[in-house]
Amino acid sequence: MPVPVDTALTSTEVQTAFQAVAIAALGGAEDFSTVRCGYQTQGQPAWKITDDVCIVMATEEEDEYNKLREVRLSQYDATHDLATTVYTRVWLLRFTFYGPNSFTRARRVKSAMYQQAAHDALAAKNLYMMMATDALTRAPENFQGEWWERTDWRAKFYEAVAEYELQQTVGSVEVLVYTDKPVPQPVRDITASGG
Repeated sequence: MPVPVDTALTSTEVQTAFQAVAIAALGGAEDFSTVRCGYQTQGQPAWKITDDVCIVMATEEEDEYNKLREVRLSQYDATHDLATTVYTRVWLLRFTFYGPNSFTRARRVKSAMYQQAAHDALAAKNLYMMMATDALTRAPENFQGEWWERTDWRAKFYEAVAEYELQQTVGSVEVLVYTDKPVPQPVRDITASGG
């Protein structure tokens, strides 16, 4: 039997999951150019001041909750145990909306996160929203002498993680116990073998 694969997601996988949810929340007519994972590497060509664009960024957040680890050992085969480490990671999702409809689009994405369809899509990736989210923040941005409409929304999500590691087991142990007086043989001879 093969060792299970770790379930931990990369930041790109997390962003892609939220990109799909945001596209669905905006009616499904959006595409990957209007709901983007991170900022493009090169500055040009960028979108226009009249374009509605959403940027999704995911970063792991330090939190007391993600420091707790539970390790379970189970027998894998005659010479190995399987160590399963289970814990929760906390992700901070930043949605930055640009364009004349940025506030409305941000509201639609935020509202969608409370709906069953978004919950189910994210739960399939072991991602779960913390219900206390930030309010939408309208923050117009001055870029090249023009004020671009911008709305930000931040929310934290939990990721249920399982990591797996095979550990070698001890084949046998011999324990010899002697008294403080010389005797020709051990007082006890205990030999344990097997897992």
